[in-house]
Amino acid sequence: MNGGPTWTPRLTGGQEAACARVLYALERPAGVAILCGPAGTGVSTLLHEILRRTRGGEARLARSVDAAQRLLATDGLATLLVDDAHLATAAALGDLVESAEEARHPGLVLGGQGRLLTLLHRAPALDARVQVRAVLQPLTPAETATIAHEFRPAVRWGPDSLRVLHDIAGGIPAGVVRLVELCAVVAAAEPARPIEAADVEAIHVRLTTTAA
Repeated sequence: MNGGPTWTPRLTGGQEAACARVLYALERPAGVAILCGPAGTGVSTLLHEILRRTRGGEARLARSVDAAQRLLATDGLATLLVDDAHLATAAALGDLVESAEEARHPGLVLGGQGRLLTLLHRAPALDARVQVRAVLQPLTPAETATIAHEFRPAVRWGPDSLRVLHDIAGGIPAGVVRLVELCAVVAAAEPARPIEAADVEAIHVRLTTTAA
């Protein structure tokens, strides 16, 4: 759409709860926290929010475990957040945690997709060091509706259209926003007509066909 999205996403109830759990872990000495969820549920978004909320400005965000190892040498580093940690091996994650402990690093957050939990189960010694596990869940139907109304408030939604949109997107925030944006394009062409459930399904079919 012209001008792009104007909506600034706010954390859902589940994301706020996960954020609070991670921040609690970082207040404890040498706290290690896990933040994970399916792709598109907002792990990266939440890591940036935790970075913003971390006091003192001494936190850093690394895009990989290798980058995190390099950041450990930074003077004055208080908290290290690692994105896409699920792409590393269990051995690499163990080495990172050990390096953080040797550097007297007070806080470490490993973020990634669900495979991260599988890696921890394969390394009991590493798993035992984790103090908090925060798992992001898909949106509820009510949260999907809230995003739709806040993101594109001009769109009129027909009966069951948002329920269908929620089901198609599986409650994944990134998928919800994408579908809402495409529905808004259709709605702009016929502003007097509400978006019906059949419209959402047709948009999804076109999107899937284009992606294929």
